[in-house]
Amino acid sequence: MENIPALLLGFLGILVQCVSDFPFLRTKLRNIERSAADKQFKAYKAFDRNGQVVLDGSDCERLEVSDSFTLQSDRVHGYVLTLLVVTPFNRYFLFKSNVGGRPYVKELSPQRARLILKERFRCYGECRTECEGAGRQ
Repeated sequence: MENIPALLLGFLGILVQCVSDFPFLRTKLRNIERSAADKQFKAYKAFDRNGQVVLDGSDCERLEVSDSFTLQSDRVHGYVLTLLVVTPFNRYFLFKSNVGGRPYVKELSPQRARLILKERFRCYGECRTECEGAGRQ
């Protein structure tokens, strides 16, 4: 009976340690999943009807990056990396990773990209003059 407070303190210490390590574990697991999603994006290529590359994941500028996932029993479930990118040809794309399968990719008009990005809207590299009026109605 005298050992019960000591056992409770020991259990409380273990619980505090687990809870304090949770942010570290969450960050580590997120980084592992993000790395895989990043590789998927960098390897992704989309072509038009003429066989010309319209999106090459290794040659884009990322304008917006976000991710989401759920964590259950120290495992990441449903990780999604969402990117809004601009290509060297000033074409805008939304990319949502799916490491276990095919990603979701949608081309956005400059007007739509401007609506989403607001003040973060910009063109690829130094092409500012080419797309100065892009997205304006």
